[in-house]
Amino acid sequence: MENSLTPVQQLEQLLSEEQRLEAAGQPADPELLDRKSDLLFKLMRYDEALSAAQQAIEILKQQGKPEDPRILMRIGGCLISLHNYAEGQQQVELARRAFLDQCMPVDPKLELMLATIQRHLISYDDALASLDRADELCMAQGKPLSQGVSGFRAQLYSDRLQVDKALHWLDRAEKLAIEQDEQPLMALMNLRAYLLVQIGRYEDALAVLDRVEEIFDEMQRPLPAALVGNRGAILLKMGRPQQSLELFQEAMRLHREQSGQLASSAMIGMADALGRLGRIEESLHYYELAEETIREGGAEEEWMLYFGRAICLQGAGRLDEALKEVYRAIEICTKQGIQQPPFIMETLRDWMSPSPDRLVADQIASQPEAVSVIPDNEKKYDVFICYRREPALANAMLLQAHMEIRGKTVFRDQDGLHKGHFAEDLKEAIRYSRHMLVLLTPDFLERCGSDPEDVVRQELATALHHGVHIIPVMMDGFSWPKPEDLPEDIRGLCQVNGMSFTTEFFNAFIDKLVSWIEG
Repeated sequence: MENSLTPVQQLEQLLSEEQRLEAAGQPADPELLDRKSDLLFKLMRYDEALSAAQQAIEILKQQGKPEDPRILMRIGGCLISLHNYAEGQQQVELARRAFLDQCMPVDPKLELMLATIQRHLISYDDALASLDRADELCMAQGKPLSQGVSGFRAQLYSDRLQVDKALHWLDRAEKLAIEQDEQPLMALMNLRAYLLVQIGRYEDALAVLDRVEEIFDEMQRPLPAALVGNRGAILLKMGRPQQSLELFQEAMRLHREQSGQLASSAMIGMADALGRLGRIEESLHYYELAEETIREGGAEEEWMLYFGRAICLQGAGRLDEALKEVYRAIEICTKQGIQQPPFIMETLRDWMSPSPDRLVADQIASQPEAVSVIPDNEKKYDVFICYRREPALANAMLLQAHMEIRGKTVFRDQDGLHKGHFAEDLKEAIRYSRHMLVLLTPDFLERCGSDPEDVVRQELATALHHGVHIIPVMMDGFSWPKPEDLPEDIRGLCQVNGMSFTTEFFNAFIDKLVSWIEG
């Protein structure tokens, strides 16, 4: 088979050969079925790939030959790709036994497959152990280390929201690909783009997607609709709704071509972009279309759809309709056992406030009385970001990016060199900042009570002393301690009105945050 042929062309040749054998009355060839299964798998046609692999194994049994462990592995891979993890794990163990029974070295990819299953079972430590075994098998067999294994480690750290570690392992995977003269795996490139989005490096993320598109073009394969939609979502986060809208339209067209169906995710993206462009009726039309598509597909209702529509309606001054959508979102969360996002309830309280125009003034009024205030005309920074690197680094970077997009000057201790030592430059940066964003992650304040030299405690105390406008941002899992449990110099933080962070409606969160900053 010529290497210059695309997978589709190779498959067409195999199918022609299969038809020729059938017409000649010859039995099916397990080797041909194996190659067919491999190509179908590469084309993500997993049901067909599974059928071809199972047929190949059945023929081998009929011929009295041992089961090929490589084909058993592909059956496992198909089952995993089809989210049938229990049977997939059984096939992984069957393949392992077949390798051992036939005195063949166990393929390291088996451990990668097992790690995939363990990841979906939320067994991250087990998955990392499986990846370690994959590397050990490669080294024992004299094989080069796999970029896929390093990339999978990156995925596991991404799942744990440890973006810096995830990017480290992606760099390692890319280095291995270069050393081995391999093409970087597109799944890892997509993961890199996703991680860059999480820390607000949108231009870098778009550059990664550019390279992915080039690879698809070189392979003469159509762009996946999801890839185009991802680009649209990034541009929407960057405040470019018109370009985003055009990409979501293209994503919808590709979904129709590639699957014969419409995708609710692209429709919701369309609705969001149209809402930001002030095209309210068109936005509502696409929310309705997405709702119908989800219902007709038999999927569960999505609370985010209703809350997104609520934001659109409220922005158009249609408060009563917006409130109905919020209540519907809350009802769906309750029905599906989803922990109700705090941002929903805060939004509901804001909208139902008898004096919504007073909300920003009330937040300012909640600030404790300062001891020594620096005049505003001497300020150097608009925003100082107070956070703990673990686990808030990614969120701090994301907020910095969005503050800078909005034209704000930001100070963030980026290198962590001041950990354990409250340096004078940090103190000066706080004194000469107008606002401090405090990212309240779980146990954020715990060290403040036990360690007088804790940098976060010193940052908070300095801000409170000098009257820096503080905006507490409550992250998932944070709960306020009793004021008396905090040291006296930061106790005033507990009286300051804060807001809850949300990734699902990040643009709405940023709009609210900016209104508090500019209030």
